[in-house]
Amino acid sequence: MAHVIKVVTDSTCDLPREWVEQWDITVIPTLLQIDGQSLLDDGVQISREEYYRRLPTMKRLPTTSACPLGLSRDLIARAKAGADHLILLTPPAHLSAIYNNFRIAADEMAPGAYTLIDSGQISMGLGWIALAQRRPPAPEQAWRPSASASTASSNGRTFTPP
Repeated sequence: MAHVIKVVTDSTCDLPREWVEQWDITVIPTLLQIDGQSLLDDGVQISREEYYRRLPTMKRLPTTSACPLGLSRDLIARAKAGADHLILLTPPAHLSAIYNNFRIAADEMAPGAYTLIDSGQISMGLGWIALAQRRPPAPEQAWRPSASASTASSNGRTFTPP
């Protein structure tokens, strides 16, 4: 029987919707703070097209924050229901609470059920890592992270760069 591994990341990965669907990557939305409104991005409450259409007229530059913990828990649990193991990829913990939300949600899973990785990346840097987990490159093109590339945790074991 095949061992099913799923990738979960957040919408700051900037992966095109087609790739997310093609490679079955779970993307948890991020909250955008726009002119006093909090909106879930990635097409949940605002599309990328709408965001960029509104950007020139915004009174203040938008900011982001992690989605509510309950939503993170629900979406991670849904991804886990169809997998033996989850790879949880986040932007840097020192930039966002997303890592902590993923950690709290993952701690509710059985030992060995997930690997939590602080990618140290934002935008497509994070997106390329997520995609590489689902679409392995040819051996001669394989990306191999260095020990200093990220912080990773697998059910309580945390690997921190020197």
